[in-house]
Amino acid sequence: MSETARIQNLDILRDVRAALLDFAHEAGLCMTAVGADVERVGQWLTLDRPHHWRQEIRRREEAIEAAKAEIRRKELAAFPNPADTTTERVALRRCRERFERAQHKQDRVRTWLARWERESTDFKGGFSSLNQVVHAQIPAAVARLDRMIQSLEEYLRTAPPTSSQATPAGSQSASQAGSMSRGEMPDDPPPPPLRACVPTESARLDIPDTPLPRLDWRAGEPTDSEREALARMDLADSPPLPDQFVTFSWRAIREPTVFLIRTPPAAGDPRDSGWYIGTAEDPANSSGTRACRVRELIEQVPGLATLLTLREGCLVVLHRGAIRSVLDPDDHEVWLSADGPTTR
Repeated sequence: MSETARIQNLDILRDVRAALLDFAHEAGLCMTAVGADVERVGQWLTLDRPHHWRQEIRRREEAIEAAKAEIRRKELAAFPNPADTTTERVALRRCRERFERAQHKQDRVRTWLARWERESTDFKGGFSSLNQVVHAQIPAAVARLDRMIQSLEEYLRTAPPTSSQATPAGSQSASQAGSMSRGEMPDDPPPPPLRACVPTESARLDIPDTPLPRLDWRAGEPTDSEREALARMDLADSPPLPDQFVTFSWRAIREPTVFLIRTPPAAGDPRDSGWYIGTAEDPANSSGTRACRVRELIEQVPGLATLLTLREGCLVVLHRGAIRSVLDPDDHEVWLSADGPTTR
């Protein structure tokens, strides 16, 4: 019996973790919105409407007294002859009808307020179970998944490779510098070059512009020393404009290893920055492509700002906050390690 476990892919655990976080985020937003609606209706019934109809009843009582006074004034003015007060009595009747309607409205508010208090109490009681799931059970499940993923990653790093899994040193090309072994079977086909996995110009033109959700960004950000080393290299160019678009693979935001490449902007579209972010592990499987504005991406991952200043044709591989590779436009490796660039 084998003493090692065959672990080929941790993506399922990562996808489950991301789905739980997305659900908790969306459910939290819905709960906040619904809670605000409940509070707003409660205040409307307990404060706004009672005050409004008290004021209306007072005004309509005053209108009744004014109508009665007008009748008395007209009768006194015509004394000892009888006065024609038909118009004034019609006005008095209408004032009394308006007063009765206001009293009816006030009674309806009291009825709805009592019913609302019962319904809102029942609603909040049922709502608490979902609140427990979102704010207690899901964070606990995510923490458990994090421990599982960390343990499995440590196992994959320390587990000795079998003879069938061994590969010759230096067999990967420079364009595959970001790929990391995660226990693939020996007959798996080699991953395609990263540059070949970038969407075409026509494909980028068809990608919709959608607001960037909260990212579960796992590739980290370059360290200060790496950004300083990158700034010293002769690869800088004009950064993209804040409202230009960055195209990214949907899987890349949840992967620990990604690559960033600056391609020529799509012809005829000044909004395209040319930047694309993809997953360095299985780069051909993007799980869908999205686009967001540069400023939205930098707001959530500020450390990427330095990388986005690289010139057209440059490619960077980023793994858990460490730069693993930098290729210049001619596909020359110019980064020795996470400590700094080469001296070429």
